[in-house]
Amino acid sequence: MVYLIGLIVISPLWGMLSTQLFLQSWLSFINLGICLIGFIRGKTARRDNLIGIGVCLLSVALFSAGLWLGQWILAEHSPFGQTQSENVVYWVFCAISALFMVPQMLKRIGKSWKQATVPGERESDYFKNRAKMAQNDAGR
Repeated sequence: MVYLIGLIVISPLWGMLSTQLFLQSWLSFINLGICLIGFIRGKTARRDNLIGIGVCLLSVALFSAGLWLGQWILAEHSPFGQTQSENVVYWVFCAISALFMVPQMLKRIGKSWKQATVPGERESDYFKNRAKMAQNDAGR
């Protein structure tokens, strides 16, 4: 019974979740570098990039800790992930999740670069999002 739970429930869920945590950790690390570049170049408000540096540091720590904690719990304190079939299911779900997440990451990196290095881009994005929200609220 434990084998089936691991194969049908735990491996797919941990495959998707660990991929999300791993990619979010790397995205936060890349955004940290982008915010540092924006802070050094100084074309945008240094205060905004300094806040971004703090948020990225916290994000890297939290996502990495979540990944480490989940892996530690599964590897050290549970009977799951011990068979080859569970590992295959895990990696299949990792690959499927990555197919959907990597394109979103690339878009987010481009957006972060613009916000950190192009003056007024962060405010422009803010007002675009507010306009979309107002339009959606009006349509209800």
